[in-house]
Amino acid sequence: MRERPFVANLVKDVTVPRMFRVRQIFPRNKIEPEEIPDIIKKLLSEEKFSSQIKPGMKIAITAGSRGIANNALTTKCIADFIKSKGAQPFVVPAMGSHGGSTAAGQREILRGYGITEEYLQCPILSSMEVKKIGVNEEGTDVYIDKYAAEPDGIVIGCRIKPHTAFRGPYESGIMKMMAIGLGKQYGAQVCHEAGFKHMAKCAFVR
Repeated sequence: MRERPFVANLVKDVTVPRMFRVRQIFPRNKIEPEEIPDIIKKLLSEEKFSSQIKPGMKIAITAGSRGIANNALTTKCIADFIKSKGAQPFVVPAMGSHGGSTAAGQREILRGYGITEEYLQCPILSSMEVKKIGVNEEGTDVYIDKYAAEPDGIVIGCRIKPHTAFRGPYESGIMKMMAIGLGKQYGAQVCHEAGFKHMAKCAFVR
């Protein structure tokens, strides 16, 4: 006669309660692609945004390396709005050291998302060169993409979400896009050298 397995002996006197199947449905709110142009136009038409864009201005639009649904479409909608205000938009890759830390590699990442000059109908200026724009409170030089440092304004195109590796007032979003994304290899190196436990602070104070 086979000996009862050890685990079976442990639970032989345990009464299994009655069970039943449960299905939990979480809300999956989403914006349909065909709704995006009107929504972006409506948001950017708010006085606090639209009043900042004047005819003849040159405006940079950031495009990151993270997969975002309808990334090309949202970027194009921003560019279209800027053009409707009589300004001149162009796109700059804002992805730190991604793409092999090369201008061509970062442009290729954008192409993979459908973000091309042909689709956007505006230039894409990709470079790993950075320009110093100031010094933060801790005495660290602040650099951003040289093309983003030259125009009259920058529109940060990104998503905002919790970071997967750290917690803080600022995680994955606008501040990170400016500090690391636009900081190119320099920004990525400065922020990551401090370690993830300091990332929320570094991405903010840069």
